[in-house]
Amino acid sequence: MHTTLILLICFISTCIPPRASYAGAAVFDNLRKPSAGKDNETYNILNELKELALLDAVKKAQDALPDDVNEQNLNFIVQVDKEGNLVYPLSPEAKIIIGHIRDDRAAYFARGLQKRGFKNLIGYIKFAKDFEGKYVLPEDIVAEVPNTFLERLSNKGYTSVKISEDEKKSHTGDNADGRRKSPFKGERRIVIEMQKSKKAYVDTPQMKMKECADAVLMELDGNVDFILVNLLSSDMMKHTGSFKASVEGNQITDLQLGRIKEKIDGIKQNIVKLVESEVANIETGKELKELLNDDYDKFLERLKTVDENIYNNVRNLEARIPMLVVTADHGASEDGLKANQKGSDTFHTANPVPYVIYDPLRKKKIPLKSGKTIVNNAATLLHLLGEEIPSDYEESLLPGDYKGSKRRIVFCVLDGWGINPNRNYPYDAIRLANVPNYNWLVENASFTKLKAHGEVIGLRSQLSYEDGPHHLKGLQAGQTDIGHLHLFSGRQIKQPLWYVDNFINGKISEGVFDESKPEVKVLIDELNEAKDKNLEVFYIAVASEGGVHSSLYHMYALMRLAKKLGLKKDQFIIIPAADGRDVPSRTADLYLQDIFTKINEIDIGVVSGVFGRDMLVRKEGMEDITNRIIDVFSGNEINKSDVIKVKPDDKLGGGNKDFFDANSRFFEAIGGEALFPGYLEDIWGQYENLHSKVSSPSFSDKKLVLAVHSSFFKKGGAIDALNEIIRLQLGHQVHIVLGIYGEGADKIRDLFSDKSGIITAKTIAELKSTLKNQQGELPMDVVILKPAGEEVSLEAKQVGFSEKTISTVAVAKAMQVLLGTNSKGQFYSPYILGRFRKFCEKMKEDGVINENTKPQVFDGLDLPELELAQGIKGIKENDADLISKFIDSFI
Repeated sequence: MHTTLILLICFISTCIPPRASYAGAAVFDNLRKPSAGKDNETYNILNELKELALLDAVKKAQDALPDDVNEQNLNFIVQVDKEGNLVYPLSPEAKIIIGHIRDDRAAYFARGLQKRGFKNLIGYIKFAKDFEGKYVLPEDIVAEVPNTFLERLSNKGYTSVKISEDEKKSHTGDNADGRRKSPFKGERRIVIEMQKSKKAYVDTPQMKMKECADAVLMELDGNVDFILVNLLSSDMMKHTGSFKASVEGNQITDLQLGRIKEKIDGIKQNIVKLVESEVANIETGKELKELLNDDYDKFLERLKTVDENIYNNVRNLEARIPMLVVTADHGASEDGLKANQKGSDTFHTANPVPYVIYDPLRKKKIPLKSGKTIVNNAATLLHLLGEEIPSDYEESLLPGDYKGSKRRIVFCVLDGWGINPNRNYPYDAIRLANVPNYNWLVENASFTKLKAHGEVIGLRSQLSYEDGPHHLKGLQAGQTDIGHLHLFSGRQIKQPLWYVDNFINGKISEGVFDESKPEVKVLIDELNEAKDKNLEVFYIAVASEGGVHSSLYHMYALMRLAKKLGLKKDQFIIIPAADGRDVPSRTADLYLQDIFTKINEIDIGVVSGVFGRDMLVRKEGMEDITNRIIDVFSGNEINKSDVIKVKPDDKLGGGNKDFFDANSRFFEAIGGEALFPGYLEDIWGQYENLHSKVSSPSFSDKKLVLAVHSSFFKKGGAIDALNEIIRLQLGHQVHIVLGIYGEGADKIRDLFSDKSGIITAKTIAELKSTLKNQQGELPMDVVILKPAGEEVSLEAKQVGFSEKTISTVAVAKAMQVLLGTNSKGQFYSPYILGRFRKFCEKMKEDGVINENTKPQVFDGLDLPELELAQGIKGIKENDADLISKFIDSFI
């Protein structure tokens, strides 16, 4: 009996992702050689297999995190070889690119690398004065911003104090002063130690806001002119994802805001008593007292005409009564939270923020301008004080006829306190909190809304240009550091993110760094040196499109540049830090999958491992964390409990493995044997198995099924595979089954004159003719299945099924027809059946089927209830009866 070889080319991309491999069989000889080098397609494919193993490990580790923890706290997940050694270790000679566009946190990591002997460091910015590496942007891009509000205040002789918890000290300090590290003359900075927490602050929504408010009250008892205080709970609690903690934190924020307002009102009452005593002995004193309590401005006008000396005394007393200005640096807890902490978004928002001016002396509201931004704040404060506004400042929010005068000001930043335009959002932790003091100020004081995001604060206008649930295509959200900078700068300050974006030639989502830009020469020189000296280039950054700390688009543009300059695939090594904070949570695997897609598309890059950004984005005093990162990715200490090691032979995705096992059992049942090379196995080792099996005497009466990935159609791979089969004299009787749909149909259509994709007898004849022209006369049969997508009902799609899901059943049917067997084999795939649960529930809800529905046999494929129940995790045994309805909806 002749050996029958069936080449089964299944487009099952839901089971085998399309990026898993892309080799044609013409390279099989090289692939079998142990000496195959890193430059051939074997190496490329095996890299992709390892990356898929890493993706699976990240997904599992991410899903295993508790509900109140997200992937910013992910442990190290690294790729190791069969001996357990790190595959891509950092070395002191390697080029290390820290892909950050913020200096405040990356500086500590850069400093740690320097201390450990890593000298070839590269950044988009100069992270700190002692940064010894190369950098792209000129220093003045991140240098001090001159002539800020607080600098002008200092130059005019005003005194100021800034009060914040440690987490926000650089924002209220350095950034509010225009990135100046040291205080201005007459300025003090009060930093309060952070609240101790064991759960990323979700257990401490009160933070140290009372202590901050206490400091404000103490300063109000003194003579300081300008008090800046940051109350941070809305921001910090949003990052926990807890709606409950956010509401509680906002209520405590409001309580402290109320204490500050109450203190200001008390100061006003005491000063008013002094004013009343000043005018008591004037002939018109009674009239003036009534005006004082009714309309302070009219009182001043009348008093000036009566007694100018007393008027001047009153104005001096007035200067001691503080005004309260309340605003925010960006939005946060008003949007994105959910009832379940695990499902909440934890990032900032692009919503407007409030702006309130409360003058306790005046009952009449000031009509503030609308449609403005936080950049208008600096001019507004100068206007309130009666000071000159620089010509390069954005305009004041106050009307042109407003006459300011020297007053004390308490400037309160409610960090992350936005205004959700959707007033019905059920988890608005600001609107739904009990915040009577804030609400009173909005209703009774001068109020407007300000923009605090995107291009307004020098960022990009759009977050992402990609598709997917993790890609936010809305406006770039505001940030704390940039928010404070723009509150006091008076004009827009372009940020490093914007500058780096503008170094990319073409669309940001598809572009490459522009080699004509002088700043890009740094990158070109470093990459060329790496190529010439065969050095590895490591890229380490937060891997997301949050745009706060880094941007994947920058990395992709650099990968394209590296490819253009001639670097090898494995010379560009990526170490991504899972975000989980500035993007939707539980998306680390999705961003990693994006990286793999770009690696395949650009044809350069490998991934060494992944870890949580909480380890990378750190502050001073965390040297042990920085050293741990360096130790792990240098390969020195990867045997501790915080490291998950992924080996190249790790089995991926239980459902996928079960899919192959189940199909193997089916083919065994009809007297055959199956090999399924693919990303779950060593495809080249399986190919060696092919030779040993077909030459074995025990195999002479069996049928062989070789399942090959659909991407053989790339680069003419299907024809190459046939050539190889013929050359190895394995083509005695070759039968081909093609399951065509979706992207696979697009690839195969090029073989036909009719591009419509409709499979007809003419189509089959044309394919046979094409193969005959390539191969000569062959004893070959071809069966082509109609695109499964044409058979999938809209209802099935709506409950979450892909048209590709059912393709295994269709291929099995064609196999039975082709082989002419009447045997009843058991055929099921837990991968398919696991997804069919929702379909069953939907059909039950619609009354189409019920629990008494009898099982049916589909074209000789017996689907026993017991084995189905074993194969479907979480599905009741009697639910297995619904399989026939499931199949009928597709075929």
